[in-house]
Amino acid sequence: MKLQYFVLIIHLLSASYSRAQHCGWDSAYLIIVDVRDSVTGKIIDGLKIILTDSAGKPYTSEWNLNNYKNYNIYQGTDTLQFGQNHIKLKNGSAEMQYPFSFGIDHYMLFVYPNNYPGFNADNTDLIHIVDPTGNYAAKSYPFSFNNILSLCTSMSIWRDKAVLEAREVKVILQRIN
Repeated sequence: MKLQYFVLIIHLLSASYSRAQHCGWDSAYLIIVDVRDSVTGKIIDGLKIILTDSAGKPYTSEWNLNNYKNYNIYQGTDTLQFGQNHIKLKNGSAEMQYPFSFGIDHYMLFVYPNNYPGFNADNTDLIHIVDPTGNYAAKSYPFSFNNILSLCTSMSIWRDKAVLEAREVKVILQRIN
């Protein structure tokens, strides 16, 4: 009789767990970079930002090239390159481009265990920023593991601007001309 109750309990627990709702962003992480002009304080558009190792060698990943082509931050390269999260204008009104309603105009990069080995485990990886227009000097900027945000988290970056601002990488660039 005890064995039957045990089997019944295990069956009920496994059935309820197998139907549990999971976050649509399981194992998805994001690095968000807020780059601003030192004089105006405005976000700088059109920068090329890549994730590199401590020697400045860009990380590459076929996963990065082949996935998320429908996202506005997709860059069409196997290099772990950040895309800018712009608002799309449609018929004269603002329409949010899928999927992020936070970090508007910030630079973002999806990172996964399979496309970014180590997840900055030794805190020596760099965010390398280049301005194609030449108005700002290139800069490599360190970041910490704490700047890698889980998209499935109890710390809601989706609705709490203060949480987002505490975790994003903030960079101020000086004009060179």
